[in-house]
Amino acid sequence: MKIGNVIAILGLSMLISSVVRADPKEDGFWSSVSKGNVAEEYELYLDQYPKGKFALESKRRLERLKGKVIGAELPEPVVRTGADATAEDVLWATLKQNHRIEEYQAYLKAYPQGRFVQAAKAQLQRLVREGEDAALKADDEAWRFAEVLGSSEAMQRYLDAYPQGRHRVKASPLLERARQKEAREAEDSAWKAAEAKGEFDSYKAYGDAYPNGAYQPLLQLRLNTLESKEWAVAEYTKSRAALERFIKRYPQGQYLAQAQVKFATLPTPKQIANRYQDNDDGTVTDFKNKLQWMRCAVGQAWDGSTCQGTADKHTWEAARLMNSNFGGYSGWRLPKIEELKSLLYCSSGNPTTWSDGKPCEGAYLRPTINSYAFPNTPTASFWSSSFDDHFPAHAWFVVFGNGDALTGYKGGTYHVRLVRNGQ
Repeated sequence: MKIGNVIAILGLSMLISSVVRADPKEDGFWSSVSKGNVAEEYELYLDQYPKGKFALESKRRLERLKGKVIGAELPEPVVRTGADATAEDVLWATLKQNHRIEEYQAYLKAYPQGRFVQAAKAQLQRLVREGEDAALKADDEAWRFAEVLGSSEAMQRYLDAYPQGRHRVKASPLLERARQKEAREAEDSAWKAAEAKGEFDSYKAYGDAYPNGAYQPLLQLRLNTLESKEWAVAEYTKSRAALERFIKRYPQGQYLAQAQVKFATLPTPKQIANRYQDNDDGTVTDFKNKLQWMRCAVGQAWDGSTCQGTADKHTWEAARLMNSNFGGYSGWRLPKIEELKSLLYCSSGNPTTWSDGKPCEGAYLRPTINSYAFPNTPTASFWSSSFDDHFPAHAWFVVFGNGDALTGYKGGTYHVRLVRNGQ
């Protein structure tokens, strides 16, 4: 019998046993009997369940325990050697050494009336049964592993490996249950993350991912509350950026008509140096690099026309961890060194750009930044988020007194100006 036929027979037997109506009592009885592996207990099982789903397996194990293997009682003929050896003797000696199903099958085909026919059949039957036992054991072990993990991935992996396995009837509903449980947990986690941030973007991310989610009623309440708060800010400040953001966020909102009217009556947005747009909320948008900047350094306050107060100093790590909802926007961060250097402005025109890494030369105004866009900027150093590749304990900063870019110890304290990706 070929290995493929053996596997097919094994698959068929498992398929038949799997579709038999599940009987927890029989399953428990068989579990105890199979662990004991005693002939009398297998006989007892067959008495109780003569047509049980484990009856065939019970009979096989009973046969092995009682030594009822085909040809087992017959002594194997002596293999002749030397001058007395025939081709059949030489072949049989090789078979016994290799001990493979296909070679025993080849022998039986070549010598259907040979001296070792009975022994070959016995060995062949033994190997087939050992293969069946190994397959059943692997099936059971794979299922136990899937049960212990209990995840949909583990259940699916078992079903993929054993599509006709003995436990597939149990695996299918458990797979669906695990998927439902994991989906609920993922949605719960997404909602908790949205609640923790309490921002429009986080709630929108949940709504987009779960349009029919369990938290949709709560989501609408949260968005309604945010809409009212944002409208109050936009209406009070009359900021173009705030109104524009409000209209974009709440296209079906209750204040949409009022927001559109106010936005239409606003004057043309002011531009600074043909590069920055004044957003009327303490921020400017850089058209060139598509970045939005705070006009004031951290610690200062925008009063509608300039930056008041004294800029704070912070270590690099403290600056890197900063975030804010300034101007009604989220996503503020410490700028990269390339972004921070893009703010440098040398009034002498030497250099005109900072790609060469040189500071300002000649007669130039300080600070080396556009003071209309960023009024009252300190001439001292500002941190970037970029660290020194050669010295990890150091990070890059820009000196707005002369336009130089240097690296310094992260434990030192410098000023901070935050940026966010522009719209």
